[in-house]
Amino acid sequence: MNKAFILLSAVFLCALAGCQERFDERLQREAREFTAKHCPQEREPGTVLDSTTYSPARRTYSLWYTVSESTATLLQTTDKVLIRRALLNELTNSTDYKLLKDEGIDFEYHYARADNRQTVYHLILKKEDYRRSN
Repeated sequence: MNKAFILLSAVFLCALAGCQERFDERLQREAREFTAKHCPQEREPGTVLDSTTYSPARRTYSLWYTVSESTATLLQTTDKVLIRRALLNELTNSTDYKLLKDEGIDFEYHYARADNRQTVYHLILKKEDYRRSN
């Protein structure tokens, strides 16, 4: 009986790990496909979403933006706490990322100047951040 329980538990854990791996692989593929089909896209004036990526090793979904000179200046001069709060609020209220949030995926935001690709703002929101704000 005990051996059967251990074997059944091992099979269950392997199956669970396999499902996790498939989720990560699928998300990585879907991020590439989204980029190929929908990027670049202007999200708002002066801000273009260039690509999305997913790192299974880090369990992080990344959004890569380029911004105009005026938006870059705004990002550099605005209080970082306010920017973080705005992005956190947007993520928390978004239904687009529900499955990713349910899985506890981290979200990474990269903003770079369009003219020289210099990073002007970078942020990672972890599951503890967006789950706490609910």
